[in-house]
Amino acid sequence: MRSVAEPALHHRWSVVAVWPAVSHTAAGQSAAARTLSAAGRRHGRRVGLTPQRLTVGRYLFDRRGGKVVFYCRFISGLRTFVAFLAGTVEMRRSRFVLANTAGALARAPLFAFGAHGLGFLVRRSRHSLKKRADAAYPYESGPAGALLVTR
Repeated sequence: MRSVAEPALHHRWSVVAVWPAVSHTAAGQSAAARTLSAAGRRHGRRVGLTPQRLTVGRYLFDRRGGKVVFYCRFISGLRTFVAFLAGTVEMRRSRFVLANTAGALARAPLFAFGAHGLGFLVRRSRHSLKKRADAAYPYESGPAGALLVTR
């Protein structure tokens, strides 16, 4: 017989299992962005930015570079380009690494636990819908009824 606390325990222990994925994701994101920044330092002149645009980029990254790098970690399309552009305009490495790592450490748990919580809610609501369907249509609660509810 199942305990009343079993779903809560299962949910809590499955959250513990998400932490390794979070740490690996943050490490991979940080390393990839540092690689892109190094590529920007080496090959950024070949992109075709005019000297005026490079000056504007340098000014932006000197004044607000840490904030730009941190917040762009959460925006999918900009994540790659900001790392490359930070290298192209030669943002200080220490500031880039600090902002990039902080952004990766903030983004990874947010997305991982958000997805985990959403999956938990979907499983719970699916179970609730199945119970309601069984109560409403008792003659269709066999294997064919389960197929109708889960699809």
